Amino acid sequence: MPCVVINRYVDDHDIHQILLDDRGAGYTATRHLLDLGHTRLGIVCGPMDSEPPRRSAIERYLGWRQALEERGQEVRSEWIMDGNYTYEGGYRAVEQLLVRIAEQEVERPDAVFVASDLMAVGALKAFHDAGWRVPQDIALVAIGDPPFAQYTIPALTTLALPMPEAGRRAAHILLDWLTTGTPARAQRIMLSYAFTVRESCGARFPARGNEP
Repeated sequence: MPCVVINRYVDDHDIHQILLDDRGAGYTATRHLLDLGHTRLGIVCGPMDSEPPRRSAIERYLGWRQALEERGQEVRSEWIMDGNYTYEGGYRAVEQLLVRIAEQEVERPDAVFVASDLMAVGALKAFHDAGWRVPQDIALVAIGDPPFAQYTIPALTTLALPMPEAGRRAAHILLDWLTTGTPARAQRIMLSYAFTVRESCGARFPARGNEP
């Protein structure tokens, strides 16, 4: 049966696969924050220890880590938070970090990479409830660019999943297969994320320390 698998890694080289560059997305998000001058970067991860493991969560974390290591920045375990890819998880992860900062158990980060849009919304609310301003007190970049990302306060800087392109590529493979009646040689296509800079990263705000 003609088929193409999208955004699900399958260890079978006879199956057409369209994959998303999750590691590249985590790397790009983190590099952007570093380029803006941030040096103390945390991460709100997806569920890396779930069963089965969430490949996207692991890859986005590895991209964050790679960017930090390339710049000689410390990977701080106390700034690695599991938000479980949910609104509630993002809120609770940040809430717990802020409690530890208030109790002086950990140093405060100046930026955070949030590995999904749902967790980013929860994180924004947790920062707001604690009186922290984004991006003036802490910058934020997220993965996933749903329509609401431009309407949050502040608007989210995001990397968008290339799902329309993935659908087009899959459709072309299937149409060619159906037209010829024979399976083409299996392809494994990796698609990049599209980066949209808005407000939450601080790139569109005055430099830190210059605000009134």
